[in-house]
Amino acid sequence: MKRPLVVSAIAFIWGIVLADSRISLIWGSVCVVISIFILFLLYHPKRADLSHFVLLAIPFLILGYFLHSINVFHHNTVLKPWEGRTVSVSGSVSDEPESVEGKTRFTLDIHTLDDHAVKKEMKNASVRVTLYSEMPELQYGSIIQISGKIKIPPGRRNLGGFDHKKYLAARGISGTMAVSPG
Repeated sequence: MKRPLVVSAIAFIWGIVLADSRISLIWGSVCVVISIFILFLLYHPKRADLSHFVLLAIPFLILGYFLHSINVFHHNTVLKPWEGRTVSVSGSVSDEPESVEGKTRFTLDIHTLDDHAVKKEMKNASVRVTLYSEMPELQYGSIIQISGKIKIPPGRRNLGGFDHKKYLAARGISGTMAVSPG
């Protein structure tokens, strides 16, 4: 095998898949250990052209698993202390607002939460805001302050169903906020 980057990329992607499909931390760790064991079974010192590349795949498998696990953990916990509470949020609009049927939706990068600057671990926190009124003056980059209830979206409810939490996390969004007029 003369393609070490292909082997490394496949191992990295497999680590991400394992982290994404794990049920619990223990089950995910068991799957990683089984995958490493399979890679060791593929390791044959007699075939020198393959052996080094298989050993190269092991750190990439572990790296993919842990990097994706950290990312998922961050998006699942960053707004957890404020879930269900009505808070005042200020920040910048990070995508083009869309108005549909009297509602305006946009993503807000949080700068302050309840008049406190965001902490280091919340630097990249964003919420998907739904305003139940139209705001024609709102545009990309606008700095606004709004009050509403923060919700953490539910994960997949049915086996094989849509996972709203994962969909938003893939776009860097940690929660949702609904804001009624008045």
